[in-house]
Amino acid sequence: MSLTKIENTSIRFGSENYSQEWITIEEYNRVKTILESYSDEQKRSIIHAVTDRPMSFLEIAHACKIPLASCHRKIYSLIEEGLLVGERSNLRIKSKRYRSTFKEMRINVKKDTIIVGVKQHLD
Repeated sequence: MSLTKIENTSIRFGSENYSQEWITIEEYNRVKTILESYSDEQKRSIIHAVTDRPMSFLEIAHACKIPLASCHRKIYSLIEEGLLVGERSNLRIKSKRYRSTFKEMRINVKKDTIIVGVKQHLD
C-alpha cells in the first residue's frame, strides 16, 4: 500500500523547505507499514540517510554500510511502501537519486490507537 496519496495531498520534492502542516495518518495498514519499516534496522538507516538530501544507490549503500543486494531490495521495498521516492538529479546524470517521502515524522499512541504525523518535503 503506497503512502504517497495520503488524504489526497500531493507530495512534492527537491527543496530544503517543508510544510509546517502535520498530516495525520490513522489508517491501520498505513501505520503498520510505517512501523514495520522503521523496525527494520537497514530500512531505517536508509530513510535517515536520505531525509535531508537525495542520494544515489551507491551513496546509500556506502553510507549505511549495507551490502549492495540487500540495499537494492530495501530501497525498492521502501519505494513500494511509499516511504522513499526516486528522482533524476539532472538530465546529464542518468542514475536515480532517492529521497525520503517525509521531512519529519512523529508517532503518537492514544489508548489503543497509534497515530503517525508527517511533514512533507515541498518544492
